[in-house]
Amino acid sequence: MPGTTSQALSQIVADAKNRVGTGSIPLAIALHNYVRDEIQFGFTPYFDAASPDMTLKLGTGHCNPQAWLMVELFRAAGFQARFRPSTIRNDVLKGLVWTPPILSHVFTEVLVEGSWKRLDSYIADPPFRDAVVRKLAAEHQSCGYGCHVSATGEWDGTQDAFSQIADPDTMVIELHDAVEDIDTFYRSDDYQHRYGPLSLNLMFAPGRLAVPLAMAVLNGPVNRLRNNTASSASYVWNEDGGISSADVPAQNKEQKHATTQEATKSQNAKDKGPE
Repeated sequence: MPGTTSQALSQIVADAKNRVGTGSIPLAIALHNYVRDEIQFGFTPYFDAASPDMTLKLGTGHCNPQAWLMVELFRAAGFQARFRPSTIRNDVLKGLVWTPPILSHVFTEVLVEGSWKRLDSYIADPPFRDAVVRKLAAEHQSCGYGCHVSATGEWDGTQDAFSQIADPDTMVIELHDAVEDIDTFYRSDDYQHRYGPLSLNLMFAPGRLAVPLAMAVLNGPVNRLRNNTASSASYVWNEDGGISSADVPAQNKEQKHATTQEATKSQNAKDKGPE
């Protein structure tokens, strides 16, 4: 696999330090927000083999390449960080792309002020995440199209935060041991992104002959969701399978919601990140 451009990572870290200083929590948040805001969720013909350098160059990546970039950025800033592989249900991507029966999902673990934090909240860029959450709420679905209905893009540096496995108790089939090198997982029997004996990385490889065209084809559904501005309603999906929005009054104002309009508005405001 292609190597990481340490100079590019160092520049991102230096820019973050200039904005927020060197305090561990503000710096960790700034790096998280960089990946969240600058790398669009999507797929490339390099698939899981996309290095941090390639992900930066293309400005696009799904969960595993983004985890690779996130870990390397944390490390470049002096944090201890590692990869946490898992096997998850494939319905997080339903309605978006064809997938194997189960997925190999890698998220990030980073040591901040003496405590390991687990993250995949950087995966979905805010416009995409907001569009997906609205669609899931409108369809009364808990996950699909690349996110969970309770996805967050906000991380405060002190807790775990997820956009894809926001409900790990129901979504995670198996949690594997943390690894220092993502290739260690890709070479293991736990890695599920294969079709028979072939890795999906090899199956995606022909697209590398025409990367822009391949990405346009791969990400058509993703981009249509991201660019959908037909509805600006703020939908709320609740525990009883009901839905509320600014345009559909709740039938029972006492009802407990799994997500709330207030939380959604607060999240969107915070997702702008540090200036």
